[in-house]
Amino acid sequence: MEKISVVILNWKRPENTVKIVSSLRANELVDDIVIWNDNPSAKILFPEPINKVKIIESNYNFGLYDRWYAALLAENDAVFIQDDDLILSGKAIKTLFDEWKKDPEVIHGIWGNMPQPWDLRYYGSKTDLSEAETVLTRALVFHKKYIYEILKKAYTAGDYLKNTIKKNGEDIFMSYVVMSIAGRRNKIHDLCDEVEELPCPYAISSDSENHLEVRTNVLRACRKEFHIRFSMKERMLIVLYRIAAYLKRAHPALHSRIKK
Repeated sequence: MEKISVVILNWKRPENTVKIVSSLRANELVDDIVIWNDNPSAKILFPEPINKVKIIESNYNFGLYDRWYAALLAENDAVFIQDDDLILSGKAIKTLFDEWKKDPEVIHGIWGNMPQPWDLRYYGSKTDLSEAETVLTRALVFHKKYIYEILKKAYTAGDYLKNTIKKNGEDIFMSYVVMSIAGRRNKIHDLCDEVEELPCPYAISSDSENHLEVRTNVLRACRKEFHIRFSMKERMLIVLYRIAAYLKRAHPALHSRIKK
């Protein structure tokens, strides 16, 4: 029977990590949990001896690259990455795993982003998508074989991407790596009702005033880096958007009548 490896990063929320691991250990599909802790002051203390859990105490903070280093230690092909601010129900984990087994060439997650072709901005995550270019690492399943390619691309990318994704946008980067190899978009599954939110102080988005702007820049850089092309439909939307923008600027009265 195929099993799942789970990867969790711990920084400043060890209490959450203990709760998450307790839930995961009760799941028969999970037989391998890798916790990467790069904060010596936030020790993870379990109330009892634990099995099937590897804790990596790192003296060096590699930033968000830690997710990928931890995934290298996964024992299974199916790698489930999740943040330390949520607990997924057994149903959610099983659904993601089952969908991954049907199509292991793409990433499967719960939160995604699909940029509009006319401005390519990152406006935040959505759950009402069937497919997406970006899958957020809040909770996703992907094939371990992609880790080596993700790391290789990260270290050979331009300086902006290489340095920025250590702090923000690593999920965007890995999503585009997988999409560029698979030749199609990743998949989103409607499982929000199966998520228990945990306290999340010290979140990256709350620490950065320009969080969405950085993610927009990473998104655009990834599309350029991996030569992501627009479909014919998307190109038509861009043309229509530019025509509408021109009319609004040059002929506001005409634009108003057309809009009505």
